[in-house]
Amino acid sequence: MVVVGTAFVLGLIILVGLLMVVNTSRRQRHRAEIAEVRLEHAHEKMAAEREAVQQTLHEVGNELHDNVSQLLMVIHIGLNWGGDVHTQDPRLDPAREALAECINEVRSLGHTLNMDMWKANTLQEALLRLADRLSRTGKLGVMVVPDEVPLQLPGDVSIILFRVCQEVLTNVIKHSTADAVTITLKMAPPGILIADNGRGFDPATTVTHAGIRNIERRCNLIGFDAVCTASPGQGCTWRFQQRT
Repeated sequence: MVVVGTAFVLGLIILVGLLMVVNTSRRQRHRAEIAEVRLEHAHEKMAAEREAVQQTLHEVGNELHDNVSQLLMVIHIGLNWGGDVHTQDPRLDPAREALAECINEVRSLGHTLNMDMWKANTLQEALLRLADRLSRTGKLGVMVVPDEVPLQLPGDVSIILFRVCQEVLTNVIKHSTADAVTITLKMAPPGILIADNGRGFDPATTVTHAGIRNIERRCNLIGFDAVCTASPGQGCTWRFQQRT
C-alpha cells in the first residue's frame, strides 16, 4: 500500500508539473501571437500612413508646379510690363527680385515633391544641389560626403529624408551660429549624419521644440531612427538611420 501510494503521489506530482509546463508554454505562445499581431498592425498602419503621405506630396507638388508657379509668373509679368527697363519704377526692383526668387523656390519645391522626379534622381544628387545653393550664399559652407556605394532609397523615403535634412539645415542657419556643416551618407545600413560646428546646446536643459518632434515623427513614418547629439560649444549632430 505504501509503495502504491507513493507511486500515485509521484505520478500526480509529475502530472501537475507537466500541466504547469504546458500551461506556461501556451501562455508564452499566446503572448508571442499577440505581439506578432500588434507588430503586423503597426506595420500596416505605417504603410497606410506612408501611402497617404506619398499621395499628398505628389498632389502638393503638382499644385505648386501647375498653379501656384503660374500665378506667380503672371504677377511677375505684370510687374515688368510697361516699357523698357529704363522707364520702370526702380522702387519695384526689390519686389521683382523677391518674386523671381520666390518663383524659383516654388518650382524647386514642386520638383522635389514630385514622385516621378525621384525615379531619375537620387537623394545624394538632391543634397549636393542643396549644399551648393547654401554654400553660394557665403553664410554656411555645406559639404556632402557620399559613400562608395550610392544611397538608393524609395521615392517617398527620399522625399521625407530630404525634407528632414532641409529642416535640420534651416535650424543650423537660424540657431547654431555655425559656418560649416558636413552631411555624410551611408549605404549599409542606410543612414545620414549631419554635423555642424556651431555653439551646440545642453539637451538636459533645453526644451524640445516642435521642429525636433516633427523631425522624429517624419523619420518614424519611414522606419528611420532620428538621434540628436549636442553639447555646449561642441556643435550638434543628427543621425538618421534605417531600423534593421
